[in-house]
Amino acid sequence: MKITTNKSTIDTTSLQLRRDIKPKWDIGVKTGYLHDWSENTLEMLAGVSVGVTPAKNTWLELGYNLEGFDDADFDNNNYSRKGPYVSFRYKFNQDSFKKSNHK
Repeated sequence: MKITTNKSTIDTTSLQLRRDIKPKWDIGVKTGYLHDWSENTLEMLAGVSVGVTPAKNTWLELGYNLEGFDDADFDNNNYSRKGPYVSFRYKFNQDSFKKSNHK
């Protein structure tokens, strides 16, 4: 039985800029890359998005990547593939589930 291992050095960097356009709406652009030093490949990322805050501590983003990369190590953590994507975030901390004493 032959066992093969894949040893590789990869680095990735991305930058996202966002601007509020209305109290609950924002727009954004992003760019980045994925560089595999062993394979000597470089893949680029470029996209645009619009975000909305429908309720306190929530944010919904609809975006489209004009360029993207597909890597199993990053796909679940990042919206890096070419094409459309949806992202939802909810912010909470230790105070989020406490009952409010304010009247």
